Amino acid sequence: MVGGLVPARGTFNRATDARRSGGSVFKPLIYGEGFEKVRNPPIHMLTMIDGEHDPTADGWRAIKHCGGKATVYEHLGASTNCPPAIVAARVGLNSVQAMFRESLHAQPEYSSQIVIGSGHTETSPLHMTEAYAAVANHGVFREAQAIGSAWVNGGQVPLPAPKSHRMFRSETAFLIQRLMTAPLRPRGTASAARRQMEIPAGMDAFAKTGTGMRSDASFVLLLPRIVMLAWSGMDDNQDLSMADGFQGATAAQPIVTQVVRDTWRIRPDLFPVERVVIPKGVVRRPVDRVAGCVDSQSEDFEYFLDNALPPDCSEGHVPASKAAPPVPLQRKRRIKAVKSPAKKLARSVRHFSRK
Repeated sequence: MVGGLVPARGTFNRATDARRSGGSVFKPLIYGEGFEKVRNPPIHMLTMIDGEHDPTADGWRAIKHCGGKATVYEHLGASTNCPPAIVAARVGLNSVQAMFRESLHAQPEYSSQIVIGSGHTETSPLHMTEAYAAVANHGVFREAQAIGSAWVNGGQVPLPAPKSHRMFRSETAFLIQRLMTAPLRPRGTASAARRQMEIPAGMDAFAKTGTGMRSDASFVLLLPRIVMLAWSGMDDNQDLSMADGFQGATAAQPIVTQVVRDTWRIRPDLFPVERVVIPKGVVRRPVDRVAGCVDSQSEDFEYFLDNALPPDCSEGHVPASKAAPPVPLQRKRRIKAVKSPAKKLARSVRHFSRK
């Protein structure tokens, strides 16, 4: 755990004590609520959502990067802003608020904006990591413990068991992880992460970038035995513009990927080439991702709850090869040069530290 750029200069640990916006890092959890609680009709990976027109609970719609009509999987890969609010409306904002309070120690408003890290959803990087550790731990949330064991005069002292509760069913936790492969795909917001980490192609990896509205960039990564999150930003909420290259993929993602790459070289035992076990109640089906249906002729596969399957393509859905192009997702501006923004951020942090 690292609590700041130069920890020796102070005692404030940003990992445990800072209250920051997670931005889009929260979106997989919102979709997970939809997987678990919406049934008529169910929400799954290939549910079509129209970010521009489908209703939200309170009429709110993001001004930028709202998203067109596409599947849940495509929306998360591009990190569009309106579809999570639409899913939250179908779940019920009260239920989403309860998840933030219980598992993220936040006090969110009754507002659709909580799905993008606004509306008093500030929480600590440690609490964000605990929530994603629950996703990796088959849906069981366990409070982090700083002390693994204690010994006095040669005898082990029993420690109180960490507080725990079930955050998601094991099937839902598995589907959230599968959904988090979307950002790692070629058009996803974290498309460079696997290459940066240099991990084997056969290793499961799940990730999500997050960019707050003012001064927060985050990146969370789940590997078979490791959950890691990095936050980057300014204590005084100084504006750090996305137009200048400050976003989760450029300011936080490189921190995590470098740690993984460097640790891999000295402790390969921490990175077994493993696949996440498919829980009972989840089935694998060949799919047409564009049309959002099951296609027996497809070589692309996805996972679903056995009682929440998408329709078959033969039931009136047009195969992808004949379908009209999907509505553009209004993807975020791609920043080619990431070195300059990182240097600018470092200079800003050093300047703030000297004040």
